[in-house]
Amino acid sequence: MAQILCPILVIAGLSIPQHGSVGWADYTLWAVFAAVAALAQLITLSGNRDPVQATVIRTIATGALVAYWVVIVLPGISSNGGFLQTLGVGCAVVAAWLGGARR
Repeated sequence: MAQILCPILVIAGLSIPQHGSVGWADYTLWAVFAAVAALAQLITLSGNRDPVQATVIRTIATGALVAYWVVIVLPGISSNGGFLQTLGVGCAVVAAWLGGARR
């Protein structure tokens, strides 16, 4: 469930207007980077993937989201978009943590 919530929350956080602008317009490349990393969480949900490969993909995507969160989201964490993106990155961390236990 956390893997499904991750891209929803990250993309919603990027789409919420704050002071007349949205994350997609303010930091376009970072926003695309975060959206791709969040969507990569969904790749690991397919049942026909090697468990080790799924763990590697999930870990890399989560690491990318955490790096994005530290560089872009953390300075503006008090905004509504920052809150939603924080929840999305938290979902990715939880999914990566619990995903390794399902071997």
